[in-house]
Amino acid sequence: MPEFKLPSPKRTTRDDRAAHDGRPAAFTLTRDHGWWWVLTPDGQRLFTVGVNHLGSLTDPGAAERVARAFGCPAEQLWDRVTQHLTDLGCNTIGYHAPDALRTALPYFADTTQHHAMHCAPGPSFGYPDVFDPAEQQRIADAVRAACEAHRGRPNLIGYFWTDTPRWNLDTARRERATDWVTTLRRLGPDAPGKRAYVDFLRETYANDAVEFARTYRLNLTSFDDLPAHDFAYQELTWPAVRRDDEAFLARIADTLYRTTADAFHHHDPGRLLFSERYKSHDHHDGVLLAAAKYIDVLSIQDGPEVGPMPGPGKHESAFDADYYNRLHELTGKPVLICDHNVSFKTESHPVTLWHACDTADQAAELNADYLRAAAATPYILGYGRCQYLSVFDPQRRLLKQGLLDEDGTPYPTSNDAFTRATSDALAHRQALAQS
Repeated sequence: MPEFKLPSPKRTTRDDRAAHDGRPAAFTLTRDHGWWWVLTPDGQRLFTVGVNHLGSLTDPGAAERVARAFGCPAEQLWDRVTQHLTDLGCNTIGYHAPDALRTALPYFADTTQHHAMHCAPGPSFGYPDVFDPAEQQRIADAVRAACEAHRGRPNLIGYFWTDTPRWNLDTARRERATDWVTTLRRLGPDAPGKRAYVDFLRETYANDAVEFARTYRLNLTSFDDLPAHDFAYQELTWPAVRRDDEAFLARIADTLYRTTADAFHHHDPGRLLFSERYKSHDHHDGVLLAAAKYIDVLSIQDGPEVGPMPGPGKHESAFDADYYNRLHELTGKPVLICDHNVSFKTESHPVTLWHACDTADQAAELNADYLRAAAATPYILGYGRCQYLSVFDPQRRLLKQGLLDEDGTPYPTSNDAFTRATSDALAHRQALAQS
């Protein structure tokens, strides 16, 4: 497999980099003249560009199709894919990558702490009681297993947390007919989450049950009666209820993120934590502020907010500077565009994931413009493109379109535009690094 060589900008040192007690030196972060960078173990600054979901190459028949399209023997496929990625200008392989590629390029590990995810099919979706010690132990065990799979790998940049968490109350209620707060307040009287919710209300209303009952229009005289109340008919649109729901949602997030971060710090200390992979706008300020206490980087997947089936969503074809500026100002954290794409319709697949253009040329231009805009933003650390090999998703009845067609043939327009945009983005950052 060809040796990966990082770009060679001006070297940067960090006096405060922690010793790693014999473990491989870790990737860290640095900021220079307002520009944020991933700092490689040997002290070089890096704006990361990669492609996600390379694990699709391990699907039945996929490797053979791609090897045939590349004209190489199957046993040389991983070398050929690595060469293709570096020719595209990629300096990472993103997340969801097979082990065979993780030794060739720096990579991100994807981990899951819960299944309240936009992308989760109905039977597997659910909001866990994160106040339950048994659930906290399950989260810690999941983190331990992830760290055991990645700990000690020198190419590991850091850990992503749960993919596309469904936090936004309005979106959750519309798409899933429930939300995290409603789920916990409707638990039985002995459930830890229900007790945490009652304690929150008692604290919020200074133990004044009369004021709380008036606000929620309930017939009770003591908070002691509240655990048995199932809130089945609670009106959620009242301003005070909405205010309380967002505040308790932030408390849920804080509990989840503290549990998760503590486990990562215990099982693989010194690694970068890249947060949950939030779908754009599928969050509340309180959730992000809770996350900011425990993460190093805020990760955003800028894409359609609804689903998991095809339908209307956010128009993610253009880089929304105002949105990202606000997130950075709110949290004080650098931002990684962890997953993004703009697709185009084909004769065989008129429905595609992400914003769908009518032509490949239109999609390629929009993708390139987005990457260039991200690289020109000081607090953006990198860009992850969604999908390498196109895969049809029968459940969602759409094509997850990548840089290669389903038969493994590269889309010429997409590949050429991505290569040019990557070259422009990295050249811009390289000039900054050398200044």
